[in-house]
Amino acid sequence: MQHAKITIPAHNSALAALAFDESGEKIATASIKGTVIRIFSVAKGEQLYEFRRGVKSSRSQHHTWVGDTIEQESKIVSSVIREHAD
Repeated sequence: MQHAKITIPAHNSALAALAFDESGEKIATASIKGTVIRIFSVAKGEQLYEFRRGVKSSRSQHHTWVGDTIEQESKIVSSVIREHAD
């Protein structure tokens, strides 16, 4: 059995965090700059969402899934994923 290989050009700088959602269908990435979180479809490699850090700082505490990791953005990311669940 062959598996498809997909390259996801997530960020221009190095990755600081990478996490799959519980279903394994989406992947969240964050760069070392800490300014952008992007969520991609694993199957197609397409960017689904992008979240930019605002003026308030956020701190990563748990790397299971981006909805649980970013204090300020967690409610936004979690609700977007629930609203757009396939």
